[in-house]
Amino acid sequence: MYDSALASKLKQRPVEAREFCDKELISIMKLANERNKSIAQEFSRSMEYSYKPGKLIIGTGSSTPYGNVQMLRLHSIYGVPYLPATAIKGSIRTCWILDEFEGDEKKAEKNASFRSLFGSADDEEGGERGALVFFDIFPSTFTIGLDVQTPHYSKGMTDDQSPTPIFFTCLVNAAFKIIVACRDQEVWSENLKRLQEIMDFTFLQYGFGAKTALGYGVGESVCDRFSVNNL
Repeated sequence: MYDSALASKLKQRPVEAREFCDKELISIMKLANERNKSIAQEFSRSMEYSYKPGKLIIGTGSSTPYGNVQMLRLHSIYGVPYLPATAIKGSIRTCWILDEFEGDEKKAEKNASFRSLFGSADDEEGGERGALVFFDIFPSTFTIGLDVQTPHYSKGMTDDQSPTPIFFTCLVNAAFKIIVACRDQEVWSENLKRLQEIMDFTFLQYGFGAKTALGYGVGESVCDRFSVNNL
């Protein structure tokens, strides 16, 4: 369905998950989330967050053969929307740097607590692995909608330009369970409260995905579950 027919349909109305995915794909998404949850519980510490953004844009901006419609990035194997683990880690890491170190990444990477959580590739001894573990997350429900942005002055403030609408797809009313695990009990205990605060900041205020400055990717975020395993 991810072709010009979908782009045409979206210009008429949103497309719900059951239209975009067949029952087998929906089952695979559910099983993948359950598998990740099971893996997270193998670590000594883990937690699960409910995340429900109003509108969410994932990976738009790449060229497509569908004119001025920018499409969502889909999973390379299953062809469905998802939140990549690297993007989740990157957003939380960025917000930690903004809130704790005033946006100074070099200062953050010199901080032992920050390095213990997120790791570092610039260590003189060859790098350091962070204690936090993130997972690819598939939505439990979603709708694909079409939104539009109309730049009026792409060539500067002149009156001789015609606005060119740019359409892009976004997820609407999506629901995710963000899972975070930790390899180190001591690191988890020392940073848990701050981690919760940063996760709340990331999903409630900063936003996830593209066009966060316009309010996309901001939504409800609630910690549902802590898991403490005596491994």
